[in-house]
Amino acid sequence: MQSFVDKFVEFSARLANQVHLRSLRDAFATVMPIFILAGLAVLVNNVVFPWIFAGDTLTQFKVWGEAIINGTLNIAALLLAPMIAWCATKISTIRSRQWLSPSAVSLS
Repeated sequence: MQSFVDKFVEFSARLANQVHLRSLRDAFATVMPIFILAGLAVLVNNVVFPWIFAGDTLTQFKVWGEAIINGTLNIAALLLAPMIAWCATKISTIRSRQWLSPSAVSLS
């Protein structure tokens, strides 16, 4: 008789082998450095800048920090759909070069 943990491990292994979930995982892992950069910008903008600057200087530096945050998250949002399409086609067509058209369609 299998224990609950063994059944759960078997179920999670079958779930992890799903093509669509695997392509989502790979796409988010590829775009993850952009999210890390946005998180570091939030940290610097809200923790470091108030220690160093004050008044109008703080306001000016926060504008630059918010621009970096918005830029990185917007770029990540634009890259996420083509990356999901690219990862899905990379998994399904291993030796084919048909990954460009789904990525281009998802970007447009």
